[in-house]
Amino acid sequence: MLDPVLQSIFNQDDRLAVIDRDQSFSFFSLQRSSRMLAKRLKHLKLRHGERIAVLLPNSMHAVVAFLAVAHTGYSYLPLSIDLKFAELQSIFRKCGVRAVICCASTSALVPETVQVVELDKVLDDAKGDLPECLQKPDPEREFVCLSTSGSSGDPRIVARTAAAIYANLRQVTAGLQVTAEDRFLSVVPFWHANGFSNCLLLPLFCGASIVTMDRFLPHPMLDLILDKKPTMVIGSPFVFRALAQVVEPHYRLDHVRTWISSGAALPVELDKKLRSLNIRVRQLYGSSETGTISISFGDQLQAGSVGKPLQGVRVRLVDGNNKEVAQGHAGKIQVSSPALFSGYVGELGNEIPMTEDGFYCMEDLGTQDIEGNLALTGRNDAMINVSGVKVDPVEIQQVLMSMPGIAQALAFGTKDANGLEMIKVLLVAESKISTEDVLHYCRNRLAEYKLPRSIEMVKDIPQELMGKSPRKLLENEYGIS
Repeated sequence: MLDPVLQSIFNQDDRLAVIDRDQSFSFFSLQRSSRMLAKRLKHLKLRHGERIAVLLPNSMHAVVAFLAVAHTGYSYLPLSIDLKFAELQSIFRKCGVRAVICCASTSALVPETVQVVELDKVLDDAKGDLPECLQKPDPEREFVCLSTSGSSGDPRIVARTAAAIYANLRQVTAGLQVTAEDRFLSVVPFWHANGFSNCLLLPLFCGASIVTMDRFLPHPMLDLILDKKPTMVIGSPFVFRALAQVVEPHYRLDHVRTWISSGAALPVELDKKLRSLNIRVRQLYGSSETGTISISFGDQLQAGSVGKPLQGVRVRLVDGNNKEVAQGHAGKIQVSSPALFSGYVGELGNEIPMTEDGFYCMEDLGTQDIEGNLALTGRNDAMINVSGVKVDPVEIQQVLMSMPGIAQALAFGTKDANGLEMIKVLLVAESKISTEDVLHYCRNRLAEYKLPRSIEMVKDIPQELMGKSPRKLLENEYGIS
């Protein structure tokens, strides 16, 4: 008997499951390929429940890797293919990773101490009988680990159980009314919490199909929407801003019944532009720790509006003394849900920000109206929200400070011309250094989405601005908004 999360997936037959470029794959072919990989994983002699990292772009291979890892009772750890060697080493040490599933092009990134499984070779060389790989369901087993930003320069690894994942799937399936007839365009990377939960697992769980995109580009995305006719498109404000620039008013997009933006608030002006193109976007709010919290209904967007909490999710707003605020007043958001995570990997000494009565303390601030609609008004920390991916400024500062010739460095988020957050850095140089030098140095040490988009050389950075600095200080000192 399988975990409920996997039961529905492995009960499917020859229905269409994945469209990857010009190839189509049925659920049956996914099951067969995942069993081929599972057979290879059994030979690694890992302990039951160990974490297996996956370094693959959105693709049929990525779907197969997830199914094989989950089906054999290991914990699935998807990671960005844009991470550099040092970043991967740090995560592998924290998670005790001894095996990685990847392709030939990403295998060079893997440390020598870690076993490499090149999936394309496994599927090409598969011979003999395929194991059933049946396992006893254990709702409390670690099912997935998701990488998110930390507060010390290192990423935090969020562990979630099979029971939490199953609860989140049931909540979102009901909230979006997903059926087996739906087709998802999977733009968000599968290593991202939204990509894993809603672009990979949700359609598989519901027997729906997936159209994969290995890397986002606006024109190819539009081509897929027009050609493959997805009914569900999930992206981020960055994705929708780019899409709005290539869609023409006469395009027929009515086959898409649901457009969803997640990861950051959708700017109101962008929402108006999309509506003029008959793209009515619903806002999804959640996190790696909580799963999906709420989904708006696609009405005219109010600033920060993210809709009502899903069934089974409780939200409350509190002040600095942890007392609930009056209706309509801003407060720190706390969430209670059966989908909550089980803890951070490798951080036994750090307390989880949880209240005694089981509410997780978000770093977001918000308000709630009389009907229960939640609106986000800001954040209570210094994380930089880059297209829905949280980036820790401390990590960027540590890289910059390691560069010869840099005396001081400060990284923070600021708005671009379209109202979306980007990374800006202030640098104090001891010698002549160009912005090109800085970018070249960072590009060899940081993933692309962590690179600063604005670099400013200054004479001095006041000490009160160093570390996690309040935005008001930045506004007063440098006029940053």
